[in-house]
Amino acid sequence: MSARRLILAGLCVLNSVFVFAQDRGSLYRDPESAYSSGQARLRSGDLTGAQTALEQAVAAAPNNAKYLSALGMVYLRAGQGESAAKTYSHMCALIESEYGEASPRLWPCHTLWANALMMARDVPGATEKFRSAATMAMNQRPQPTVDCLMTLYSLAAALNATGRMSEAVPLYEQLLADTPSSSPYRPEVEDAVRRIRAGRMPARVM
Repeated sequence: MSARRLILAGLCVLNSVFVFAQDRGSLYRDPESAYSSGQARLRSGDLTGAQTALEQAVAAAPNNAKYLSALGMVYLRAGQGESAAKTYSHMCALIESEYGEASPRLWPCHTLWANALMMARDVPGATEKFRSAATMAMNQRPQPTVDCLMTLYSLAAALNATGRMSEAVPLYEQLLADTPSSSPYRPEVEDAVRRIRAGRMPARVM
């Protein structure tokens, strides 16, 4: 490559960096730098700084699931339920589009989305997302029994808030049918089924 072309290539890189900083009001040279800074600030407890950095990363790369996941978590920790819900909604759509609705990446995203909706006081919306998360988790093979119990607990709590906890019974019974008698988690599943059938909240799985 000639010296002239090297100079032109360098100018193009500098221009792209300048445009990123100019358009986003950013101190970062690229979205990945903004993301890294956001993560570091989050670890140090600087939620405001983390949010600013991660919002800039997402603004520059709005279809990057890694950036969306990090920003959604900051919103949750900051108590910004509506912003978190919008972020996770977009993230879930990206995951489903790229990997399909059977992807093991999708049900955890729906769980995060549901938690954000609960924080935003959208109980009906959260209930449906917890339901979809539980259904998708239970369809995974091998089935993540503990994760299923945790997601079903969240669903039962959301349903209980509107007096509809009985709707969770079939899902708990399905989990029991899917859990082998040799599973170390079988006693916990059996106890959860007994409680939900009796109209009581199952024990929370830690």
